[in-house]
Amino acid sequence: MGFNLVLVVAAGVIWFICHGLRLWDRARLYKCHIPQVPFLPMNFLLGHLTDLAKTQPCYLYDKWRQQLGGIYAIFLGKAPVVVLTDPKLIRQASVSKFKSFHDRSRFIDADPGKDKRVRSLQAGLLMAKGGYWASVRAAMQPLFHQAALQGYTPLMNAEAERLADKLGAAAESGQPLEVHALLKRVTLAVIGQAAFGIPFSLDHADADYAAGLPNVGAAVDLIFRLNRLTTGGGLGGALMRVLPRWMEVPLFRVFFVGGKAGSALEYSRCTLMSAADLLMTNALRRAESKGEKVTMEQTDWQWWGRDFVDKNPYKDTLPAENSVIDMLMRSRNKETGAGLTDMQIGAQCSTVIAGGFETSANTLAFTLHLLAHHPEAQAKLLAEVDAFGRDKALTLEDLPKFPYLDAVIHESLRLYPPGWIGTRVANEDVVLGDQKGRYLIPQGTHVHINIFGLHRDPAIWPEPEAFRPERFLNKEEMEGRHSNAWLAFGVGPRMCIGWKFAMQEMELVLIRLFQQYTFKPAAGCSEEAIKLHTSITFICYGLRLWDRLIRLRHIPQVPFLPRNFLVGHLLELSRTQPCYVYTEWQQKLGGIYLVFLGKSPVVVISDPELARQVSVSKFKSFHDRFRFIDINPGNDKRIRALQSGLLMAKGGYWASVRAAMQPLFHQAALQGYTPVMNDKAEKLTEQLQGVARSGEAVELHALLGRVTMGVIGEAAFGVPFFMDHAEEDYAAGKPNIGAAVKIIFGGGNRLATGGGVGGTLLRVLPSWAEGLLFRAFFVVGAIGKPLEYARNTLMSTGDLLMTNALRRAQSKGERVTMKQTDWQWWGRDFVDKNPYKETVPAENSVIDMLMRATNKETGSGLSDMQIGAQCNTLIAAGYETSANTLAFTLHLLAHHPEAQAKLLAEVDAFGRDKVPTLDDLPRFPYADAVIRESLRLYPPGWMTTRVANEDVVLENKQGRYLIPRETQIHINIFGMQRDPAIWPKPDAFRPERFLDEEEKEQRHPNAWLAFGVGPRMCIGWKFAMQEMELVLIRLFQQYTFQPAPGRSQEALKIRTGITVKQKVLGTEELCCTAVNCAHDM
Repeated sequence: MGFNLVLVVAAGVIWFICHGLRLWDRARLYKCHIPQVPFLPMNFLLGHLTDLAKTQPCYLYDKWRQQLGGIYAIFLGKAPVVVLTDPKLIRQASVSKFKSFHDRSRFIDADPGKDKRVRSLQAGLLMAKGGYWASVRAAMQPLFHQAALQGYTPLMNAEAERLADKLGAAAESGQPLEVHALLKRVTLAVIGQAAFGIPFSLDHADADYAAGLPNVGAAVDLIFRLNRLTTGGGLGGALMRVLPRWMEVPLFRVFFVGGKAGSALEYSRCTLMSAADLLMTNALRRAESKGEKVTMEQTDWQWWGRDFVDKNPYKDTLPAENSVIDMLMRSRNKETGAGLTDMQIGAQCSTVIAGGFETSANTLAFTLHLLAHHPEAQAKLLAEVDAFGRDKALTLEDLPKFPYLDAVIHESLRLYPPGWIGTRVANEDVVLGDQKGRYLIPQGTHVHINIFGLHRDPAIWPEPEAFRPERFLNKEEMEGRHSNAWLAFGVGPRMCIGWKFAMQEMELVLIRLFQQYTFKPAAGCSEEAIKLHTSITFICYGLRLWDRLIRLRHIPQVPFLPRNFLVGHLLELSRTQPCYVYTEWQQKLGGIYLVFLGKSPVVVISDPELARQVSVSKFKSFHDRFRFIDINPGNDKRIRALQSGLLMAKGGYWASVRAAMQPLFHQAALQGYTPVMNDKAEKLTEQLQGVARSGEAVELHALLGRVTMGVIGEAAFGVPFFMDHAEEDYAAGKPNIGAAVKIIFGGGNRLATGGGVGGTLLRVLPSWAEGLLFRAFFVVGAIGKPLEYARNTLMSTGDLLMTNALRRAQSKGERVTMKQTDWQWWGRDFVDKNPYKETVPAENSVIDMLMRATNKETGSGLSDMQIGAQCNTLIAAGYETSANTLAFTLHLLAHHPEAQAKLLAEVDAFGRDKVPTLDDLPRFPYADAVIRESLRLYPPGWMTTRVANEDVVLENKQGRYLIPRETQIHINIFGMQRDPAIWPKPDAFRPERFLDEEEKEQRHPNAWLAFGVGPRMCIGWKFAMQEMELVLIRLFQQYTFQPAPGRSQEALKIRTGITVKQKVLGTEELCCTAVNCAHDM
């Protein structure tokens, strides 16, 4: 072992030295030529990657241009890169010496071998090389010939008209509008119809992606939303540039296929490629049926699952005749003479859709933003449009009548070019320059053409940051510029193939809009230049939270505190209980603020009105809770089960499960649970008799936990779950439900809040590492092993009860929809030694309900794993939350004898010997108020979470706040319920708050959220209130409660996790003294 370790370390050191020497040798090569290409000092291992990681590359490249001139060298890890911003040198690299620079750089350039994903990625027009690239481009060129462009005019006009109609309501109301999303719908529909004869759409994009259903709109939107990864950015891209080339394909699989972001990109690839494959198959059948000759070679290139075929909306769709697919199916590879393969054609389809979607939408949005902030330019454009006519339909021949519009778009593209750089690779040693300076570019050197810097060079463009369309109309100014000073679409043979198509589309859309509307900045919108995030295309930049193009910029920023660059605010949250930290921040920043939990931005809300909007009125935008582990679980059965429970369930699946479980909590069912609850309460009163006579202190939580465990077991399953022998069974490794739930709400509290080292790493490291970290910290180790025991116990018990219920149903010939799967990961001991191995749950138990339920997303039954996850959720939630609240309530009443006296009077008025029923509970308003006040001070969950599934605006009296898509929301229930602006003397125990009508009317109806509110409100809240009120009445029919000797009357300190837990003097004990009831207080 020791010798092997030495070998590994030695190999690593040798590689490190060789890699550094390679960089040094390449750097030395530039010094052999005069004048040398200037370059900055660099990191021995990473080159200039560390500099580029600190800010947006477009700004840094421009800064280096100002320091070093129009040509300089940098190193991206192992790759030398020459950066050009001199238009003369750019022309040579792109036009006159194109043969020496005919290929673009690939972020993954290794031989893909059998990796179908990498092969298809390298086959697209953007990454294609040599003769193959020339073949593909020639085959696609007719798509953009003049006659074809003429034919696209009607469909471009039709989509522009639809957009104009959608803007009508916003124009009448004067409400600000997020234009980028609307423009993307236009450009996606246009490219779909023009290239394929199919109107691609963004409808249901979010829902389909969440459900894993193929949706072309969702796929292309994700590609540009995850642009850092798409172009080889982030940690994976950095490692590709540093480590040897043979590691590029394995790194691609780890970073760009696995993990949360990688899984999203994989969905996009599978969606686009499967759609193209189906369209090709259908087009091929049509051609064969007509006897037409095609040259396409069919190969085994499909890597996606059956769902991307069976559920694909284009499964039976025929593309238009003479579409881009037909063109490519008849073309040949000039290098080989053979036809293109289906994989190569699929790659071009993906490129056409993506290229025609985002770039035009971005430019249109930037242009509208600029015109809204420059009314003098807008006035000139309006005059040009009015001169043409507001009601006239447009044709391609009309566009030369709009020179100012053309200049506006050119100026917008100058400031915000679709691609901020163009790339090339020298395929031989080549010299650039002239007599004033000559530069040798060695073979294999990457060349970056810095379009952004070129377009903002003050030596070429006076006042380069100013928006001035006249630059493109003033002949003298135009003649004074180099012909290649403007490169928004590139130049030379690899110039954007669809640039005329894009210009035509943008001009037609803008003319149609300005025939009907003018555009103004939203109130409070800044006129400052937009900051840019650089990648495939430009999109607005802002710490990952604000990552869209044109936003409702009038909305004030959500305030936030200074944060640690790496871990955000995790350090502050690790020093004390998060509920207290969140509440302290609330006092500083108000009812809405922003924190960063490692890599994740979180908006914290403690304003009741904003909480209502998130939970009720705008629920569709926040329908899912946050998952602390949100990756695609793959084959990890534990994570799949964890994500399947009602608390973590998402979308239509969550709705299906909740609907199936709802009858468990209907009024008739609640009526039937009353005897069970009374019986368990009666047993508790019997257990208290001995301590009441002796006057000894009693630890209430353990006793109350026995009650709530017994109640949930019999109510939901018809099975009497017990807490007996928990410690002994756990020590022996024997399944015990009581031991399992104690562990979950002990060590599990840290897990639920992402505590400890594992939770911190989950929030700091990339999403692809979540599965590994889960296994490392939450399956093994000091906390992980007990949690694994708890999971195994609860899931194996649920599985055994399901098996027995299924046998009973089958023996009776009853229909069940449950799907049986191989989901069991636990060992044989959790089956053979399980006390419920032979137990059959009651008929019509929650298991029976779920076995007959249907998943609304798929139309099929729930799986046994999904049902087991709900059993786990019910047992855990039904046990701990009610036991906690009852213990807190008795503690509070013991320390507040005046409140206890009022409760006793209410109980006496009912009668000490009467057994309460569900119908009797309205006769106990003070008991109800006591429990609600206890829940106000110590809510079962101190916060609840949501995730925005789209951009959405929240609004209160203080302002309007844009919550970007995928932002986490934490509703700080603890802080809201102790806000002195809502609750006078918030730390005081005063049940009268819930009885005083005037006081109640002054509060927001959602100021009390102990069980949440809205569709995701606690499903069992009525069950819990009924159980707690019955137990409390039965106790006070026989006993009064006093503080245990020496116990402080100070407010309990609590720790936060899955539920709020008591923490007194470093223990989890909550003690009172029960006294036989004389009711003479």
